[in-house]
Amino acid sequence: QASTGQQAALIELKEKNSELEKINFELDRFVYSASHDLRSPLTSVLGLLYLLRVEVKEEGAQRYVDLMEESILKLDNIIRDIVAYSRNNRTELQIEAIQMKDLMADVETGLRYLESPGINIHESVKVENESVFPSDRNRLMTILNNLISNSIKYRHPARNPEINVSVEVGKELVILKIRDN
Repeated sequence: QASTGQQAALIELKEKNSELEKINFELDRFVYSASHDLRSPLTSVLGLLYLLRVEVKEEGAQRYVDLMEESILKLDNIIRDIVAYSRNNRTELQIEAIQMKDLMADVETGLRYLESPGINIHESVKVENESVFPSDRNRLMTILNNLISNSIKYRHPARNPEINVSVEVGKELVILKIRDN
């Protein structure tokens, strides 16, 4: 039997755990609400930039519209990353059979707005083996999105843009290699 001190410690531990669960729930609600409230105006500004691009034909103005759109898309990606990070910390592992070619196609689709001149993510990806492997798809996708988007964002601007992704699926492990200039 547990002593009175152990019982009191157990009760206190349960109360603290309940408190943490409540705080985590509130934090999740805040992140969701804040991301929604921040992304809505960004979407509106992107729509207005589209209209400006259609109406104003001056080349200099088009360049500024492009720069504004690029900045807004970067901010939108930062907000998405914050939401993904928050979700990742509070989500149970969901192990499933992963087909790497399919996963990389989804990553490519998500990063299509980050591509810059000379970089074609699709041509940069080499999958060595078609075998499936067990993993958490969402977490793996988050890792790949972060690594590849960082390669795009922080590549050496004076050199030819280059990103190479290779994936080797083995019996007991997957080797991911991401190389940029």
